[in-house]
Amino acid sequence: MFREGDDGPLPTSGRPRAYARAVKPRFLTVRPDGAWQGGPTELRGRCEGVSFEANGRWWGTRWTVISEAPFPVPEPLLLFASSRGMEHGFWRDFRVGDPAFDREHFVFTDTPALLPFIVGPATRAALAASAKVDDALTLYVRGGVSRLTGTNEAGDRTVIDRHLAVHRALAMDHQGALEAWNELVATVHGRAEPRWPPTGSVINPVGVLRMYLRWDAGGSRDVDWSQREDSLRTSMAGSDDQGRPSWWLREADPFQPHNLEIRGRRFVLEGEPTIPLKVLEPIIDRTQITRIACANEARISVRGLASTQQLTEMIRALELLLKIPESGSPYR
Repeated sequence: MFREGDDGPLPTSGRPRAYARAVKPRFLTVRPDGAWQGGPTELRGRCEGVSFEANGRWWGTRWTVISEAPFPVPEPLLLFASSRGMEHGFWRDFRVGDPAFDREHFVFTDTPALLPFIVGPATRAALAASAKVDDALTLYVRGGVSRLTGTNEAGDRTVIDRHLAVHRALAMDHQGALEAWNELVATVHGRAEPRWPPTGSVINPVGVLRMYLRWDAGGSRDVDWSQREDSLRTSMAGSDDQGRPSWWLREADPFQPHNLEIRGRRFVLEGEPTIPLKVLEPIIDRTQITRIACANEARISVRGLASTQQLTEMIRALELLLKIPESGSPYR
């Protein structure tokens, strides 16, 4: 079995290597609350709700440390991020939107549209905390579990704290994304639901308008990855329970035939719009609307995370598409 290490130098000089391995590595003695068990080269413990496994070898003084915790975002995605480069099976490097981080890290995911929300500022800072590439942590998310893997010297006292910092940062970025969505919805006097995926609602004379985010999730490897990366949409929908012919307008994909142009943008129009296009075209142009679908329910979408101005224009467009009910009151 192992013995507790002290604050002196690791007992490697002038003593057998087996003796050195019998001493618990110093990075574990920093956190005795982990209740480390096992030994001498395989130890397990738990700190702040995160499970740890530390594995050493009979040669050298470096250890492999693995930590696991539930992924805070209830989204069935795959994510890999490392400054050590790519690994087998992760063949495309995606951007998270931070030039410094993107330059130093390889990032792969099957749901790239969500990278700015998941690998947020706190997670990026925690992953980039180590100055040495050899000591850097690799993040792997799959099946709702966040796993961090790294190798380090037995005397590195920062190891456990660096692992915990990344797990905490993932939760902080998730909470921050929900709070940012709540603030955005509030700018148009709406109310957001405190859960994932982000949704909200706005009470309007035409009824309750629903707001939500949509994106393309992971699929087969032969899909168009660039389109998946650009698949995030902010949508708003409402219904007046009035039966009307259905029609839809959608921005055309590259090289796709189109039958309508609005201010230089190519669209596919199917059906007869219920209001004149000349009324909608200025709103479509100002708001950069990518899709309108109208029947019993009217839905409008814009690319990416909408701004307050875009949300305001989307509400105006829905007011045009939906009928404002008569109140029957002589004062209205």
